[in-house]
Amino acid sequence: TFTTVAFTSRSPPAARGGRGGPARVRSSTCSTQAPGACSCQSWCRRRYCTRATDKYTGKPSTKWLVYHESGGWCQSFYECATRAQTRLGSSKQRPAVIDIQQAQRNDFTSRDPARNPALHDFNFVFLPYCDGGSFTGDSVVPYTGCLACEDGRLHFAGKSNREAVVAAINQLGFGSATELVVSGCSAGAAAAFIHTDWWHEQVPGAKTRGMPSSGWFYEGEYTRDGKDNYKSLMTNLFTFMNSSSGLSSKSGKACLAAGRNSSCLFAQTVMEFVRTPMFSLNSKYDATMGGGEYPLINGSTATFDWSSNASVNLEGSDITARFRRSFVPPHGAFLDACREYA
Repeated sequence: TFTTVAFTSRSPPAARGGRGGPARVRSSTCSTQAPGACSCQSWCRRRYCTRATDKYTGKPSTKWLVYHESGGWCQSFYECATRAQTRLGSSKQRPAVIDIQQAQRNDFTSRDPARNPALHDFNFVFLPYCDGGSFTGDSVVPYTGCLACEDGRLHFAGKSNREAVVAAINQLGFGSATELVVSGCSAGAAAAFIHTDWWHEQVPGAKTRGMPSSGWFYEGEYTRDGKDNYKSLMTNLFTFMNSSSGLSSKSGKACLAAGRNSSCLFAQTVMEFVRTPMFSLNSKYDATMGGGEYPLINGSTATFDWSSNASVNLEGSDITARFRRSFVPPHGAFLDACREYA
């Protein structure tokens, strides 16, 4: 048998340490409404949620933050099978209680109003990352080399995981949300770009905004995560994970209908179709970008090299130009000039 477990915490943050306390969440039994089909690469699902109380009414908050975990991508069967033995491929490696803020090393989920004035009183939903495809996966692939796969198959279930999480948090009042912020970092930020419209479609009455952090990646044949030919690897991922099915929002479908295919996994493409207002946090000097060829906004290509000031400055200027083109009202962005990531 395969276990499907959801994690929630219904008590208000003040009861667990008061002002500024960590947003810790503990396990409880999964609702039977959560589809049993949702799984990670080696079966099993986790979600973490912590509730907030409206400071004026004392009732559960109707404001929600959905945060997609980071963790890069797995772009081959072998890599995904290896990943299935870790927390990024199986919830069996996940603890029953986590500090959400510590898990992502930012203040988006801090309960301290001084550190997080805009979101401290939101309900937090943390989506652990386990499909390796920015929550677009929708396929089951036989692969005998997967030691952690109990049925000898890799399960890419980013799409069904999202659907199952919505089914579960609807029991906590998500369907009555008045405000929703969709966020994430790195591959999780790519998920925010891809899925914010989808989340808004689940609660169309909510004021929804996307807030991806460090989720803008060039679509080029350069080195990322120590792997060459990044664009080709993402095309491979798009195919074997059946990511076209996971691009299930109206904007995702429009991107696919325009023939953009695997390019729809990249913010620079999908932003042409996104309708929900987005506010992106990013650096114009991506510290994780390696050497290799990447496209420029003018249609030519350039070769990136950290040892060349001219090359680095060209990249920064190009990203700035791309952001100016993509993030026009109702969208916006904060673009810093530090060599950093997340």
